[in-house]
Amino acid sequence: GGGDRYGSGGGGGDRYGNGGSSQAPAKVEDTNNKIYITGLPPNVKAEELQEKFGMIGVVARKKQKRGYPDQWPFKINIYTGSDGKCKGDASLTYEDPNAAQSASGFFTGSELDNHPGFTLTVQMADVKEEAPREEYG
Repeated sequence: GGGDRYGSGGGGGDRYGNGGSSQAPAKVEDTNNKIYITGLPPNVKAEELQEKFGMIGVVARKKQKRGYPDQWPFKINIYTGSDGKCKGDASLTYEDPNAAQSASGFFTGSELDNHPGFTLTVQMADVKEEAPREEYG
């Protein structure tokens, strides 16, 4: 439910004169399909995250030049320390922004099946990176 909050806004006012090239970060929350997960155990695996978070939406995959799409690696980034162990956080990208937006309410406070005692916190990730530059062809 809950319509989109843009209906009632007063007229004009949102075009700043000579802005030129400065893109306003407009409506970024509508397309953000990336979540940030904290509270993870040190030995968590990407497959475990894909399995759990895939319950509410399709986890995106990293496009590869070769291989079949169903063999492409998932867009799951587990942040590790110098010892190779998870520092407790990871990011995960969904195909669908709606899944990302419902992930926080759905998974925050839950645990991974194989890691009882580690309570997850999920929020939308700050997306300010990776404009993929690879041109095909």
